[in-house]
Amino acid sequence: MSRIRVLSVVLAVGVVVAGLGAPAQAAPELEPATSDVTLHVMPDEAYEPVVDFIRSAKKTLDFNIYQFNDGLIARELKAAKRRGVDVRVIFTWQTFQASSNLWDSTSRMYNKNMPTFLALQKAGIGVRLSPFSYTYSHEKTMNADGYTDSGCALIMDFNAQPSYFIPTVYDGVIQIGSRGFAVLTSNEEDVPEIQEVFEADWEKRPPAVYSSPRLVWSPSGAGYEPQGEGKNRIFALIDGAESTLDVYALLVDFLPFQNRLIGAAKRGVKVRAVVIGVIVTAELLLFQVYALISSFG
Repeated sequence: MSRIRVLSVVLAVGVVVAGLGAPAQAAPELEPATSDVTLHVMPDEAYEPVVDFIRSAKKTLDFNIYQFNDGLIARELKAAKRRGVDVRVIFTWQTFQASSNLWDSTSRMYNKNMPTFLALQKAGIGVRLSPFSYTYSHEKTMNADGYTDSGCALIMDFNAQPSYFIPTVYDGVIQIGSRGFAVLTSNEEDVPEIQEVFEADWEKRPPAVYSSPRLVWSPSGAGYEPQGEGKNRIFALIDGAESTLDVYALLVDFLPFQNRLIGAAKRGVKVRAVVIGVIVTAELLLFQVYALISSFG
């Protein structure tokens, strides 16, 4: 996991979003944002936050995405291009399990992003693959007019796929949508930093610096500069919890993360975790036992 590009945002003690890094230290006191920050919840709000954000762009729109096979969002990007917005999209160069085939659509390992990549390219939109130095680019952000005083960013934990927004049918089963969150911010420090990281990935160079206390970047493994401090920041957030700690996560099979949550439960913090798709191990079962005990106070 040390080679995955991820951006998360710290919302509060009690909400944890995954990151990567080194041993944790005390969590720094976050300064209040100097702008409005809006939380959006999926699938409750469907496409509205994403579509409204795209339509708000006046000069530039930069989109960094992991999985993208949504026709409605693609059409909105094309419409933005037609009205004169400079639109660019970075797609992850490979998807799980790190063996994507980019060009052979008959391959079992075909990167399913490629039809959208090629369609946007044909429409005149700037498209590039993420830097090969990262195993995956798991970041999902949009920046609108990032170099202007009115710039804003949409930081998402969901992909550009219909299943995150509306009911879909998968293997004959109707699914009402996937739980996900997005944060809309116009913070004068955060938006330029997200823009700089996009430019770095577009040019396939290291970012200049990670400085915002509200943004949590990865990777932070050996050989990466600047260091993302992701795991360190997330662990500090967990360690700072005093009474409650609520976690939404796709997976909790990272043992140091489990141990941190168990440690919080042991010191009297009420820990609750909503997870899905976990791999059952002895360590995970131990974590679940502690989580259950903690949930009863």
